[in-house]
Amino acid sequence: MESAHTPPKPIGSHGSEMNADTELIARLRAENAELRRQLAEREQAAAECDPAHYVALFSALPLPVALYRPNGVVQAINAAHVTMFGKAPADLIDRYNLLCDTTEHEALFVQHFVQACSGVVSTAPPTQFARAACGRRVWMQGTYFPIYGSDGALILIGELLIDVDAHMQADTERDQAIAILAQRERRLRVIFENSASGITLVSAEGVTLAANPAMARILDSHPDELIGRLIMTHTHPEDVWHERDLFAELIAGRAIIM
Repeated sequence: MESAHTPPKPIGSHGSEMNADTELIARLRAENAELRRQLAEREQAAAECDPAHYVALFSALPLPVALYRPNGVVQAINAAHVTMFGKAPADLIDRYNLLCDTTEHEALFVQHFVQACSGVVSTAPPTQFARAACGRRVWMQGTYFPIYGSDGALILIGELLIDVDAHMQADTERDQAIAILAQRERRLRVIFENSASGITLVSAEGVTLAANPAMARILDSHPDELIGRLIMTHTHPEDVWHERDLFAELIAGRAIIM
């Protein structure tokens, strides 16, 4: 009886198997590297979406903001809200219900809160509001907006409050500052145009931006004809390089006499 045995593999078959194994290992390593790259991207995206970042932003907002549940109960307030009304988070969160407030000014805000619950951003007109932090009454404007979860369901209502009095005061102060600047500009222009000395305003590149009548008379020209010219244009050729050096020192912030 003949014994069964495995026939020897052809010459070169071992090398083919090794090449196939090498290719398989290389492909698996490439797939592993790609999976690691995708995992790193997801971890980075998750870090960027860290709720702590949004909490920090919410707390740092300069305007009073409150977050309500759709049932009207406060869920969060930021630092500006605390400063505005003098109420600590523990006094309002899970305790105050906007829909149950019967005061006149809150009744107006409730209407816009309900509209936000229906998916509409709604802004209440300026309303006189008691500011507990300082005791005075201010005009407040409230905007209510819906906030949805990842599944599209309504989860919160945001409330953004604006101190209308403060904004009006800021506008008044800005208008006053503009008026003061305009007055100073008029005074400087009178001095510039009526000075007996020649005055020229030039750019950092040495281009004439403005020249007063006295300078125009000195150069036997008209002020408008000097605008746009290099100041070196009126310098004697022998003094051009010296004047350029002096101008460079002027641009560097050093006072010079030309």
